Amino acid sequence: MPRRRSLGSVAWHLLMSLLVLILTHRATSFSALPQPPRNIAIQFMNQIKRARSWKDGVRVLQDIESEGYSPNAFHYSAAISKCAKAREPQWRAALTVLKRMQNQGVAANNVIPYNAAISACGEAGRTNTAVGLLAEVKRQGLQPNVITYNAAISACEKGSRTDTALHLLAEMKGRGLEPNVITYSAVISACEKGSRTDTALDLLAEMKRRGVEPNVITY
Repeated sequence: MPRRRSLGSVAWHLLMSLLVLILTHRATSFSALPQPPRNIAIQFMNQIKRARSWKDGVRVLQDIESEGYSPNAFHYSAAISKCAKAREPQWRAALTVLKRMQNQGVAANNVIPYNAAISACGEAGRTNTAVGLLAEVKRQGLQPNVITYNAAISACEKGSRTDTALHLLAEMKGRGLEPNVITYSAVISACEKGSRTDTALDLLAEMKRRGVEPNVITY
């Protein structure tokens, strides 16, 4: 006898299907829409931030288009962040929004939406996807910043990917980026999870040499 999916599972899949339809509907016709004036853009941004749920935050993107405007990079980033901060991080929804942004040709040179998407995947425990997004950022010729690496390294820490976290730390330093207390705290925690105590202590000493003040999380 075939196994029945729970009503909750069915509802979730229907919701995700609806989200995809909303965000891909009339993609071509919306691609030439103008950016909203600054005051209207701020109003929409506030609506996304005040949205009571990630679904409501994402829906504002459609509202912007319904008003005859194209969401900008900050609108997409805020909507993706809503997905990341949901009680159960909505990494699939975050990636759907990111894909929509790419299809619209918005923020082609902006890494901020990717930072939010990497965080969403990390919060959901999707370490491989988070690290893959960082690789995509580099493939597209974008310049990852400290926040990008922090999000990816934090995802590695949550997924107990010690070697990858250490590799990303070395990579960001090789790019001339200065690790901060968030970076070191995540890498040190990853080392502790991987039973790399000596490496963790070395990183703690390196922090102090670089003038980065450890905090409670670091210890």
